[in-house]
Amino acid sequence: MKYIFIHIGKTAGTSFRTFLESNVKRPYWGYAKLYFLTDKKDESEFHKVEPNGRLIFDYYNLFSEHFSYGLHPYLGKVEYQYIAVIRDPLSRTISQFNYGIDRGWYPKDANIIDWFMNDDPFLEHTRLDRSLYQLRHVSGLPIELPIEVQLNGALKNLKNDNFLFGFTEYYNEFIDLCCSVNGWKPKYNSINKTQNKHNISDKEKGILMAELVNEYVFYEEARKVYNEKYKTHLKND
Repeated sequence: MKYIFIHIGKTAGTSFRTFLESNVKRPYWGYAKLYFLTDKKDESEFHKVEPNGRLIFDYYNLFSEHFSYGLHPYLGKVEYQYIAVIRDPLSRTISQFNYGIDRGWYPKDANIIDWFMNDDPFLEHTRLDRSLYQLRHVSGLPIELPIEVQLNGALKNLKNDNFLFGFTEYYNEFIDLCCSVNGWKPKYNSINKTQNKHNISDKEKGILMAELVNEYVFYEEARKVYNEKYKTHLKND
């Protein structure tokens, strides 16, 4: 079995990786590498940063990256499972903003609305990217497609038996779910927290929530899929 962890930024993915490492041998942290295959659709660029090329897919068993759905065609004819953690869109967005300030990418007096609305050449993020951040990761579809197409694609992926997912807000429950589904051993690490706590006003939160309306549609629909898909596991727990 090969495992593909779609590490959606600021969803407790770094903490979750330690749990994955404790259960899956030979992990490959392909950050700034694998997204050339899934998001950029440019295998030549992937080979520039990964000298072993496609050989990594034979040797490693777990692949992790800030990338979108779509790595499985490179794995060959093997069983695979996607894994992802999803978070409340507003909380995730605020955390991403604070993280950028912590890393020195943005000044400490940056305004979250200005940050959200303007393109970021350094991280190659746009307003559209931020407003559909989790949806585009899970759907794996071009962000320019109609929202309905992206939403249907993302929900279809989540409903597949080979896609295991949970929520940051119920982190330990997701750890238990992974153990129930895959026969793994639990490892309950504390979730890494961003140090900077930028004061976000209610007005700013309202503006962001309006921008994130489609992310919230996806989030709420994902909750419904989760409750139906894993009701047997959750009931047993």
